[in-house]
Amino acid sequence: MPGREMPELTELLRLLGSAFLFGFALTRVARILAARVGLVDRPDGRRKVQKQPVPLAGGVAVFCAALLALITLAVFSPDVAAALLADPPKTFSLLAAALLIMLVGLADDYFTFRPVVKLLGQVLAVLVVVVGGDVVIHGVSIFGGRVDFGYLAVPFTVVWLLACVNALNLIDGMDGLLGTVGGIALVSLAVIAALAGHPFAVVVALALAGAVLGFLVWNLPPASIYMGDAGSMLIGLVIGAVAIPASLKGPATVTLAAPLAVLILPMFDTSAAIVRRKLTGRSFASPDREHLHHSLLARGLTVRGALIVVAVLGVISAAGALLSTALQNDLFAIISAGSVVIALVAGNLFGRTELGLIRSRIWRALGQVEPGHDPRTGPALARTRLATPNPPDFPKDLLVQARDA
Repeated sequence: MPGREMPELTELLRLLGSAFLFGFALTRVARILAARVGLVDRPDGRRKVQKQPVPLAGGVAVFCAALLALITLAVFSPDVAAALLADPPKTFSLLAAALLIMLVGLADDYFTFRPVVKLLGQVLAVLVVVVGGDVVIHGVSIFGGRVDFGYLAVPFTVVWLLACVNALNLIDGMDGLLGTVGGIALVSLAVIAALAGHPFAVVVALALAGAVLGFLVWNLPPASIYMGDAGSMLIGLVIGAVAIPASLKGPATVTLAAPLAVLILPMFDTSAAIVRRKLTGRSFASPDREHLHHSLLARGLTVRGALIVVAVLGVISAAGALLSTALQNDLFAIISAGSVVIALVAGNLFGRTELGLIRSRIWRALGQVEPGHDPRTGPALARTRLATPNPPDFPKDLLVQARDA
């Protein structure tokens, strides 16, 4: 609830800094241990074309680093301890869910589960948060109006959390990308929660943000360690769970405009993947090389250049979300998120393929041929191109630092 004592800025900076140091140190340790036990991403000459096996234990390091930072600061800071223990069921449910989804991801990294098995693990972790911690979105507020979900509150919350988990999981396909997107999102949510007066969300988001940034040092191109599903799903779950209390506008009422703006890049990437695979007759779980990072690289950007573009767009959308929260006006978040999407599509950086598929499907549904339609450039070609392991316009040398999601 708003109104609880917010930790001092110096304490919050210590939390962020200690999580960063723990993340930096533990990632180095995890890299060594993962290589010894064989928890690595091995090159296969087709999808995984890095020159040598890369350790996959970054998610474990991030989890441990964030937890150690929270425990350490809670011991020395009564305000941090109070923020964590103000609602024990919520705190321990989120901890249990985070541990569970990290272990599910770790097992998937090692054994490679079928998509349905991984989804079941995600659902179980999400239910731990929703049921055990009573983290439920009972209604959404936008432009002063309110939509109550009633009996659909729990299903809506589950869908929201699963969307966050899989959006962050799907975007983890290039060196430094998940750390950049996740770090910006977590810091932004921490500030949003601070403006709204929710200390629990602040300390959890900052602890994980620091750990992610510590990991990012080792994951920048060329990466010496990957986050793996253990880390990407963990970050997605925590972001989704923290966004709920951070965005509370009243009793059980959430304004999702700001969180959606913060997450616009992974959400847009995931939405485009769903549209692309559905309209080309492919399984939702089938990988392709048409994600945001693949598209940026195919336009001639280097990996570092693509990271800069993503970071700039992420900061723009986050700024709109922060302004929206500070001024209590959803319009700024919507404008910033919309601007990012328009910039990507209009700049021919990402989204044109999916837009073309949607346009063609609409014309076909109307029983008409799209003006200027050429079968050689329509959905048939899209299916062929998306099924190609190495599209001809994708720079193969960059695949070393861009992995299938």
